Amino acid sequence: MLCDDCHKNESSIHFSQIVNNKKTDMNLCQACAGKRGFNEHAQGSDVGVGNLVSKIAAEYESEQGAASCPRCRLKYADFKKNGRLGCGHCYEAFEVRLHDLIRKIHGSDTHKGKVPKSMEPVVAKSRNIENMRKALRDAIQAEDFEKAAQIRDTVRKLEGAEK
Repeated sequence: MLCDDCHKNESSIHFSQIVNNKKTDMNLCQACAGKRGFNEHAQGSDVGVGNLVSKIAAEYESEQGAASCPRCRLKYADFKKNGRLGCGHCYEAFEVRLHDLIRKIHGSDTHKGKVPKSMEPVVAKSRNIENMRKALRDAIQAEDFEKAAQIRDTVRKLEGAEK
């Protein structure tokens, strides 16, 4: 297939871009890809998930670049370089920075994975109570105290049934 730009050389790089739900495909030779600023891709560099994460992390870095995890001592700057966290506590240490990063990568910052069959009732009840508490906060904020009282009573009944 020939390059979409020069129509002379054989294309060796394929790019897809989605903007406003419209997909655009480009097939470029290495020279034209370089002219368009895709030098890194045109040179055949490794574009792995770690590199992608580190590049996206660079976009979201704040001025506090010296922050580090209290458990493993990983610095946020090191996470940006390699795209990997050092331990489970890094999520808490870098929570503010990772919030938008995780949402951008995964489309959500809340895990909604599968639950073992034996735990479904327990998890469903816990999620129901959590949702009710959110509704309670919303009702209080909206100053709908009658609704808030009803929700509060329902939450107490659900929590009382747990004991």
